Amino acid sequence: MRILFQVFMLTLAFLLACGSLPAQSLEGTWVEPQYNATMVLSANGIYSFQHPGGRSQGKFGLNGRLIWMQDASSGQTIWYTVASFTEDSLTLQDSNGLHLRYRRQQQAPPPPPQPSRSVQEKAPTSPAKILAQKGGLTLTGAQVEAGVGLIQVIIGQALKPAEVKEIEARSIVEFNQNPSTFIKEINSLAQSLKTIRSQTDPLKIGLVRQQLFTALYLATSAMKEADKPLLVQIPNRYIKVLAADPVHKLVLTDRDAEGMLNYMAFQSELGGQKVVLSPELKKSFSADLINAFPSMALEQKQLLCSASLVWQLLEANWSRLTPAQKQQYQAAYLSKSQAVAPPPSPAKTSPSPKSPREAMRDYQARQNMFRMMNRMNMNTHALSLNIIENIGGTGNYWKVVDY
Repeated sequence: MRILFQVFMLTLAFLLACGSLPAQSLEGTWVEPQYNATMVLSANGIYSFQHPGGRSQGKFGLNGRLIWMQDASSGQTIWYTVASFTEDSLTLQDSNGLHLRYRRQQQAPPPPPQPSRSVQEKAPTSPAKILAQKGGLTLTGAQVEAGVGLIQVIIGQALKPAEVKEIEARSIVEFNQNPSTFIKEINSLAQSLKTIRSQTDPLKIGLVRQQLFTALYLATSAMKEADKPLLVQIPNRYIKVLAADPVHKLVLTDRDAEGMLNYMAFQSELGGQKVVLSPELKKSFSADLINAFPSMALEQKQLLCSASLVWQLLEANWSRLTPAQKQQYQAAYLSKSQAVAPPPSPAKTSPSPKSPREAMRDYQARQNMFRMMNRMNMNTHALSLNIIENIGGTGNYWKVVDY
C-alpha cells in the first residue's frame, strides 16, 4: 500500500498541476450576493439554480476549466469559464464576459467526535462490513473499496469477486501492521478517487489512467511479480505492457494497441473502406506499433494512451444508436472530419494469387492505419465523441462502464 499510495498521490499532483481537475470539490450550495442567486451542485451531476427571475434545474459537468449546465426542461446548455476557484469561492465568467462571484454557503459544523468513536462511525456511507479493529480504529469494506476502485479505473472494468476478496485480505494484514497510517492513506485514496470520478472528459480520464498505471509499472518493474503489491499484481493480469517510454512516463499496452486498431478500422469503414481485422493483421499491427513507439512524437504516444478508453466509449454508444442515428453520425463525421483527419487512401488490389493478395491486403491495411494515426490528434477523438453526444449518446465515460 505504501508504494501504491506514494505513486497515486504523485500522479494526482501532476494531474492537478495540469489543470485537468479542480483541487477542491464543487459540490455544495453557492450564493451570489450581487444578483441574489443561489446555485446547488450535487455529487450526482445535478444542479439547481434560483434567482429573482426564476429557477432552473438540470445536469452539469466539467470540461477542463469550463463548466456546462443543461436545463432539464428546455434542453438549453450554457457554458461558463471557471475564472477562479478556492474552497470558499467560485468565480464564473459567462459568454458575455460577466463575472458571477459565488461564495460557498457554510454548513453547520459537525459535532466534535467522541474519543471512543471509530473510523466506521465517521464514514458518510451506510453501515459496511467491519473487516478489522485495532487501536481504537476500524477497517470497513467501504474503505477497502478505494483500492478496488483504483484498480477498476486502471483496467477499465469490474474486478472479479475473488479478486476483491484478495484485496480485502491483504488490506486486513496491512491495517493490523499499522492501523493509523493505513487508514489515513486509504481515506486519502478514497477522496482522490472521488475527485477523478468527477471528471467527465474521456480524453483526460484516459490520461489519468495511463499516468496511474505507468507510475505503478515503472515503480515496480524491477521487482519479481510475486513481490509486487497486490494492487499492482492484479492490473498486470489484465494489461500487458508492450513498450515503455520512461522519460515521458508512458507505456504502450496491448489494450491500447487493440483499441487504436478497432477505432481506426471503424473510422475507415465510415469512409467506405472496410478493414478485415484478421488475427494476422492484429498481430502485425501490434508489432508495428512496438517498433514505432520509441520514435513516435509525444502527442502520438498520448493518443495511444487514451485509445482503449475512447474506443470503449464510442463502441458502447454506437451499439445503442438506431440505424437512422448511425447514418446521422456517419454524415456528420464525414462532413467535419476533413479538417481534422483526412480519410486514408483506398487500398490497391493486386492481381497476385490468393495468398500473396491477402498478404498484400493486410500490408496495405496496416499502412493505411498508420497514415490515419499520424493524421490524428486529440481533436479527432473529441470530434467523434461530440457527434455521438449531440445525436443522443453520452460523452460521459462513467455512464457506460460496469463499475
